[in-house]
Amino acid sequence: MIALLFSLLLSPAEEPPSDTLAREVMASMGRLQSAKSYRLKMEDMIIEFQNPGPTIRLRQKTRVSGFDGTRETVVAGKTMASRIVSPELEAHIAKVKALKRQGDLVAIGGSIRSALQSLAFGPYGWLGALSAARSAAHAARDLAKPDSLEHYFQWECMELPYPIIPQASNNPDPATSFTVTKIGTDEAKVTAYETVSITRLPDEKSLTMKSRVWIDADGYPRKTEISFGTEDKPLVMEYYDFNASDISVEVPTCQQQKN
Repeated sequence: MIALLFSLLLSPAEEPPSDTLAREVMASMGRLQSAKSYRLKMEDMIIEFQNPGPTIRLRQKTRVSGFDGTRETVVAGKTMASRIVSPELEAHIAKVKALKRQGDLVAIGGSIRSALQSLAFGPYGWLGALSAARSAAHAARDLAKPDSLEHYFQWECMELPYPIIPQASNNPDPATSFTVTKIGTDEAKVTAYETVSITRLPDEKSLTMKSRVWIDADGYPRKTEISFGTEDKPLVMEYYDFNASDISVEVPTCQQQKN
């Protein structure tokens, strides 16, 4: 209802053409690349970005073999480092090893690998895919014997097939139709937009993505909601802490190098 009221208050003669609105939305994404740093909250995941680069840290709470833990990943260029942080689980593993329950160790190892495979989703789903591929490559070794398990709690590095680089925000993909409608501006000078992207796929099918974007007076995106279907729950991303001095993302020294 609020969105409808905003749209009625806008005069068609005063509303900029769609290509101008598209540039406004894409410019807000580019604004993120000009920030020294910022945070992004996506469901229960906190992602920290540090520019230039960017260097990215992802943290997400999880449960591993019944214990609380955190999945943590750092990505810089072609390097991805990951680990599980869970002092309680480490203490439990020490007890299981003391009791020499090898079957339990194998099960715990499988649980940790599953947690690592789901490190990311949505726009970072490729991280999960790479982690799954890594796990498959080592499946024979992992299932044939109990893991030492300690290495999961230390930083492990792997090389990505391509580096993480900023994407051009002012040049839309020619295979994508991108239309934007301005909804309105609230008292905090945050403007809401609705967008529809239709991308032509190689198999001649098309992928439709709908989103709602909120952009503040400084040109930063504050929130986006993305959906690929009317029945899907929108993916909500909230941006904040622009140029925060306490964001410092460094690539850790890894104990192991995964291929």
